[in-house]
Amino acid sequence: MAVDWSELPKDLLQQICTRLLLPDHYGFSSVCSSWRSVALVNRGKRFVGLIVPGETKDSETRRLFNPLQCDSDNNKNPPKVPVPHRYYCCGSSLGWLVLVDDNFDMNLFNPLSGAKFQLPSSTTLPPPLPTFRRFSKYYVDKALLSCDPCSANSSQNLVVFVICGSHRRLAFCKLGDKSWRPITSISHRDYTDAIFYEQKFYAIYNPGGLVSCDVSDTHPRVIEYARRPRGEIFWHTRYLVESKGELFQLRRNTRFDLDDEPYESDSDYDDDYDHHVNNIKYGDDSEDRKVDSDNGDNIDDLRDKSDHIQVTRMVNV
Repeated sequence: MAVDWSELPKDLLQQICTRLLLPDHYGFSSVCSSWRSVALVNRGKRFVGLIVPGETKDSETRRLFNPLQCDSDNNKNPPKVPVPHRYYCCGSSLGWLVLVDDNFDMNLFNPLSGAKFQLPSSTTLPPPLPTFRRFSKYYVDKALLSCDPCSANSSQNLVVFVICGSHRRLAFCKLGDKSWRPITSISHRDYTDAIFYEQKFYAIYNPGGLVSCDVSDTHPRVIEYARRPRGEIFWHTRYLVESKGELFQLRRNTRFDLDDEPYESDSDYDDDYDHHVNNIKYGDDSEDRKVDSDNGDNIDDLRDKSDHIQVTRMVNV
């Protein structure tokens, strides 16, 4: 007797769907319309993988590598995505890449579906100085999205948010805009990371202060949200992460060993860095939690939350 797989109960399909890795999730959604409807509702935040260089610098494709499946056949013969090496990827958000070519043209591109949207040229971004004209395709340091442009009614509300230039200024655009719109901010402030959280953009600046960004106003501006935590200094590296509905600042301290003697350690962790977590909600009054090899509980706690942490910094390779 033949089985009609499309008639499986929705609650059973939901249990199956939530346990699938991303490659299997795509296959699941392609079985039939009823399975696809379940897959769309249960997409959640899934780790797609890392896009790594192709075989040569002239490659028209790059490879998709998933470190969570180190022993899988997919990583031995990784799938290829159509992202030529001549494009600079300045951001990855919600499965979309923000690409810049040699002519400074910018595009929003989905490497899995092939969908593409034109963005304003990077030459329309705010310059660090009024006389500045030497743009490069590496001018944008970070880019992120407010929503998936292919979701229902989202293309009209989509905002692309960037940190750009040597002075690390803020700007944004909406689909259909001909130029980027600068966000008014206090001068001489370097923004280091940004995140879209609870329907707002937030940006962190040296040495650790946080602002929310109002992009709906006629004159877009930043609003001070949280003062810098105590003891912050400029050579810390900072990231904004969301974990279980809360916003955190993750700070990495670099330690320099100036001794001539070689240093050896039995630690499983990198001894050159300390990691600290600060809950943004409680501002500078919150307890600064150190996360390093001296406090395994905190490290394990972050690892338990790794499925919920959004990595907001991408290094171009």
